[in-house]
Amino acid sequence: MYQVYGHSQCTYCKQAIQLLATQGKSFTYVDVRAPENSDALAMIKAAGLTEVPQIYHDSHHIGGFTELKLTL
Repeated sequence: MYQVYGHSQCTYCKQAIQLLATQGKSFTYVDVRAPENSDALAMIKAAGLTEVPQIYHDSHHIGGFTELKLTL
């Protein structure tokens, strides 16, 4: 399963979600700007990541939208 960490105003986040959906891949989406997801934002910052989307597949970090396209 894929996990997409992003926010609602991010174009690349939307494109990543759309790509996963059209490919029939199962995924979860976490809006890092939502107050209830502050732990997800802290995790991303602790990893030294500064941009979204950040995409994981089975807990393996893929990267952003460009890297996702290359792996599918």
